[in-house]
Amino acid sequence: MRKAYTVSAIAVAASLAVAAPATAFAADGAPAPAPVTSTSTTPDQPQEAVQVRLSKTSGKPGDKITVTVKTEAKADKVSVSSDGLDNIQVAQASKAGDTWIATATIAKDAKFGTYQVNAIANFPDTAQQASATLSVNTDPIVKPDPTKPSLSLSTDGGKPGDKVGVTIKGKGAAASVESDAFGGKVALTKSGENTFHGTATVSKNTKSGYYRVDGFLDGSKIDSAKFGVANDATPAPKPTPVQPSLSLSTDGGKPGDKVGVTIKGSGTAASVESDAFGGKVSLVKSGENTFHGTATVSKNTKSGYYRVDGYLGNKKIDSVKFGVANDAKHTTNDKKTVPLNPTHHKTPRGSVNTGQAPAASSQDGVSTGMIAGAAGLGVAALTGAAVLRRRHNG
Repeated sequence: MRKAYTVSAIAVAASLAVAAPATAFAADGAPAPAPVTSTSTTPDQPQEAVQVRLSKTSGKPGDKITVTVKTEAKADKVSVSSDGLDNIQVAQASKAGDTWIATATIAKDAKFGTYQVNAIANFPDTAQQASATLSVNTDPIVKPDPTKPSLSLSTDGGKPGDKVGVTIKGKGAAASVESDAFGGKVALTKSGENTFHGTATVSKNTKSGYYRVDGFLDGSKIDSAKFGVANDATPAPKPTPVQPSLSLSTDGGKPGDKVGVTIKGSGTAASVESDAFGGKVSLVKSGENTFHGTATVSKNTKSGYYRVDGYLGNKKIDSVKFGVANDAKHTTNDKKTVPLNPTHHKTPRGSVNTGQAPAASSQDGVSTGMIAGAAGLGVAALTGAAVLRRRHNG
């Protein structure tokens, strides 16, 4: 598949992430034939119509071709592609965004046959595809020998219902052409010396492809030509349906915060459900396959991560995580601070600002021991002195 150059309008979206505690996951929850038009339809759900028109339905390698894509609504982007085309350039042709023009060249290496020219239009909520058929004739153009009978067609391709001029030149009393593309035999009328003209109509049931057209003079085949048919009655491939999805305007918040909720998908009703929002929140349809709403973080929601489930009808289609930061739950002691009773105050002892002074209780113990020891030594000394005095006197 040859690459198609695409001009698009790019939509930019931004989201604000709110920090939340990293806790574990919580909560369960004739010159040229008339342009070919192809319209895509999908019966099971409403779709935006897309039409593809070719400036010509047949040509030879190197020919220039213009592809016009029209949409019923504004398209964000349109791309055109085909195995039979080169140098595809796409541009928006209207301010409304409903007309796009692509210029291209039939590929030099294109083989004899028919090619699909595909166009994809992207809308905000869906994508549409349509196609048209291009016939490529690689046979060299040979000018007829004026001395020999010849057959020529006003165009080398068309679609069912198109009128095609037919000319046979040569000596004879009657002339005709025959082809499956025209549903059989078509008689011509003499319009001049050795010249016969007529009009053939491409059969409505003719399938896409190339057909041989045989020319006859007085019942004898004198020449043949090729004619390409592009029958776009076959439905275009259905576009890929919109994948249901759930998105939030932010991935976290605190109690009381408002959170935007969007669900995209085909359905008649949508909702989300989460313990973070206190249960179920219904959404309102705001566009094709789009539902919007606002959820409020519940005041009693604890800090953590919560699952948010999205529903289309009663069917769950997607889930996302939402973090809650409840600062009211972080305080561990709600009691007011009580002033210190003066009687409980202790005066520090020991060296100032050294950090080496012993604790008050240890210091008190040392002081008491020293005093008791000193007192004991004093009593012993006095007792000894009295004994010595008695011995001396005796």
